[in-house]
Amino acid sequence: MSEDLMPSPEHFELLRGALDHIAKTARASRSQTRRLRWIELRAETALRGEVYRDQDIDLPKNAGPNTPERLRQRLARVTAEKHALLEALQEAVRLEIKGAYLLAKCESAIARATATKEPSHD
Repeated sequence: MSEDLMPSPEHFELLRGALDHIAKTARASRSQTRRLRWIELRAETALRGEVYRDQDIDLPKNAGPNTPERLRQRLARVTAEKHALLEALQEAVRLEIKGAYLLAKCESAIARATATKEPSHD
């Protein structure tokens, strides 16, 4: 590469500043994703002057328990559980009402039977 095509020291400082800013911004993000962690690590590797190799960066398959996909899955599971519990509660209430109705009907029948029964003479 000829001397006139080589980046100037100022150019290197601009690149170093940009990489540092990218790494800090990725690190400070409110939602840490696998991609953001990769960007941060990639920028830090370049800032250290190391050669980047994918196999040197060990990232987990997911970003943790609060990724949007995991939150959607958790919400779907909790919603399904809520519906199942609501159905069970409605069935319990229905059975309780039916039981109370049957109990009242039995008590009424007993009261009628007792009222029509002639008193015994002792």
